[in-house]
Amino acid sequence: MAVAREWRGRGVGSALLVAAIEWARERGLHKLSLGVFAHNAPAIALYHRFGFVEEGRRVKHYRRASGDLWDTLVMGLLL
Repeated sequence: MAVAREWRGRGVGSALLVAAIEWARERGLHKLSLGVFAHNAPAIALYHRFGFVEEGRRVKHYRRASGDLWDTLVMGLLL
C-alpha cells in the first residue's frame, strides 16, 4: 500500500488496513502478509498497531535506481 505524501499521518493507512482486514475476514482468509522497507519506521509501527508481527527479513532485496540495496521485513497477521 502506498499513501501519497500529502495524505500521510491523516488516518488513510489505518482506514485502508481496516478495510483490507475486514475484506479478508469476510472471505474466510486465515492470514494476511506484507513486505515493508526495513527503514520505514512509521509503516512498521502502523502494522504493529494492527497486530502484524515480523516473520522475517529479506536482506538487500530491492535495488533502487541509485544502486542502494534495501532490506524488507516480512510481516504477517493471523486472522
